[in-house]
Amino acid sequence: MRPLTMLLSIGKQLTGDNCMVFDRSYRKGTLLWHAHFSWLQATVYGAIIIYPKNGVHYPFKAPHAHIIVLGEYWLKDAIELEKAALAGGGVTFPTDAYTINGHPGPNYNCSANDVYKIEVVAGKTYWLRIINAALNMEHFFTNANHKLTIVEADTEYTKPFSVNWLMSPGQTMNILVKAD
Repeated sequence: MRPLTMLLSIGKQLTGDNCMVFDRSYRKGTLLWHAHFSWLQATVYGAIIIYPKNGVHYPFKAPHAHIIVLGEYWLKDAIELEKAALAGGGVTFPTDAYTINGHPGPNYNCSANDVYKIEVVAGKTYWLRIINAALNMEHFFTNANHKLTIVEADTEYTKPFSVNWLMSPGQTMNILVKAD
């Protein structure tokens, strides 16, 4: 399953019968979009990117952004897994694979050549919009030997601060990473 991305600009109206409408006047940044019924949120999810108004700049130097969605994948029907977990007292089943932008990576036979990669240039700073779309797992995201500078969390700009790793289920973080 590949995550979906919805791009919005503040001041623009979405139209259509199946449209989610919310007040964007105070929100800017990255949100997790997902189904809101039980474990179905494991099947349909993605990024909602809300851009600042025209002429309003980010409170940090904004290089080109890459969207990274961390997820889970099961070989069984998510609703059947949920029913079994509830029947067994609420114990959840471990995922069959962890994904980055829908790619399970090289540890799985189905995707040995299907790995999500970002090509980097030494000395350049990269903006990563990271979303943890996992249902039950905390995915700890890190970049070996590099600090992650958080500049926004769940559509709220932050005073930039650096960490070694980040995130819990349902969180979105915008970080800057320098390829040094």
